[in-house]
Amino acid sequence: MPWAVSDVEGKIKGLSPSQKARWVGIANNARKDCIKSGKIEKYCDGYAIRIAN
Repeated sequence: MPWAVSDVEGKIKGLSPSQKARWVGIANNARKDCIKSGKIEKYCDGYAIRIAN
């Protein structure tokens, strides 16, 4: 499930709007690359959140 800016507050608090947009970009790219490498989506979701944080 790719993330949107509205999802960020549930993952990390206190970011500015520009930081939220950057978080979304980082998380979605990390998730896409992880899935492309052959790992399962559930693992990649957690991985992407850790990378973005």
